[in-house]
Amino acid sequence: MQVTTGWLFLPPCDLLYFAGAISSFNFQLAQQPGIQEYPEASDSVLQTVERFAAYRDSLTSGWLPLSGIWMISDHD
Repeated sequence: MQVTTGWLFLPPCDLLYFAGAISSFNFQLAQQPGIQEYPEASDSVLQTVERFAAYRDSLTSGWLPLSGIWMISDHD
């Protein structure tokens, strides 16, 4: 059950982690696939908040894929 949960947990967590990493390293690249909003569609304050949220998310969501890997490897 733990391994199955790990495999179900890993793909969405990877997507969240990589979306946050792309947003924090290259904000314009994150706007192309629609991860972030375009500057024409939103206020500059919202853009700044989204950029700082991307920095925070890239730091805090790194544990999500790692926990999925630990579940798959049956780590105690």
